[in-house]
Amino acid sequence: MRTRIVRFCIFATLLSGCAEASSEWAGTVETMENGARLVRNPETGLWSQDEGEPWVLEEELRIGREDGEGGDVFGAIGSIHVDAAGRIYIVETQAREVRVFAPDGTMLRVLGGEGEGPGEFRILSGVFRDGSGATWVTDPGNARYTRFDSLGTLLETRPRESRAMGGGPFLGGLTEDGVLYDTDLDVPAESADLPPLMLAAGMGGTRLILRAMLAVDGRAVSDTIELPAATVEPVTFRTQGMMMGSPFNARLHMLFDPSGSIWWGESDEYRVYRRTLDGDTLMVIERAHTPVPVTADEIGEWLASDAAKRFRERGGELDPSQLQDVKPAFDGLFLDDAGFLWVRRITAEPDVRFDVFDPEGRYLGAVTGPSEMVRQAPVIRGDRLYAVVRGEYDVPYVVRYRIRGRG
Repeated sequence: MRTRIVRFCIFATLLSGCAEASSEWAGTVETMENGARLVRNPETGLWSQDEGEPWVLEEELRIGREDGEGGDVFGAIGSIHVDAAGRIYIVETQAREVRVFAPDGTMLRVLGGEGEGPGEFRILSGVFRDGSGATWVTDPGNARYTRFDSLGTLLETRPRESRAMGGGPFLGGLTEDGVLYDTDLDVPAESADLPPLMLAAGMGGTRLILRAMLAVDGRAVSDTIELPAATVEPVTFRTQGMMMGSPFNARLHMLFDPSGSIWWGESDEYRVYRRTLDGDTLMVIERAHTPVPVTADEIGEWLASDAAKRFRERGGELDPSQLQDVKPAFDGLFLDDAGFLWVRRITAEPDVRFDVFDPEGRYLGAVTGPSEMVRQAPVIRGDRLYAVVRGEYDVPYVVRYRIRGRG
């Protein structure tokens, strides 16, 4: 099997200038010379023009408690997964286990637990299910993948041959044909002897790649994909043994699509790309965006934070004049099971705002969620949205919302 390194570029000069407009939709579609679509959206979506109400989130199930004992008391939730039957898989990173709940909130079983033995975990990352209904758990701490059957019985473990550290959001996943992709580091030969932490920090010319680790059916796979790299230089401050970044830095956001593509965008502007795993651009989505200014109160809150105090105690100096004047355009990319793109937009309001785009890239409108909804990726299945929220005393919960208006 071949190994492929894909180098990816977007050339704005390739636009052919062929545009088409819709009488109902105020945006345009331009066809690029490579056949990709550049979809330009206005700031106002289709929902504002149509009759009827937009999609509204209505809470219908909450899993979690503030105190006590039991599987519905969480210390830290890393991520969630929902299968086709509506069962909810909650990654409890503090207890090093996956807790499975029925659609009515009843706890069904626990997968794993802290340790190095069979079926145990050290660092939990991704959780997903294959076509047979088995559950896969990535465990970078034990350098392996663990597979359980639909009833929670341990089936097998397979080695995770990756130098990428765990603990962050899981970027990869299973493709529709059963190939598991995971992150790895491309390390130049001259940097091979550097300590793992230095490699993970990007020293020695390392870069993050996506690699086919295994196929569920056991066939041999070998596929290496270079991921997009950030181009916006973040604002950072350094002192002895400590670095602080601006809370308003733009970030590179990426999303793995099981159909065989990657969505990505840098949040300094409202532009999202979709490309195949082979590196071919399929779509570029833009939306007109009014930047949200950074307020003096927000800068003052950052300067008064505990992290800023520790930074100054070490002799560091924080210069507010170097901070950005406006906030990033968005803070996350998510896909639902119908191919709609959800973009978590940054606004001046405390509530969470998701911009929803249809599979053609047209902006429909916004869905509002409560301010307690955290940054962990929500899961959207049909007319249900599952999200992690923070309750009183910072206690995490998993909440299922009905999307009223989405039939």
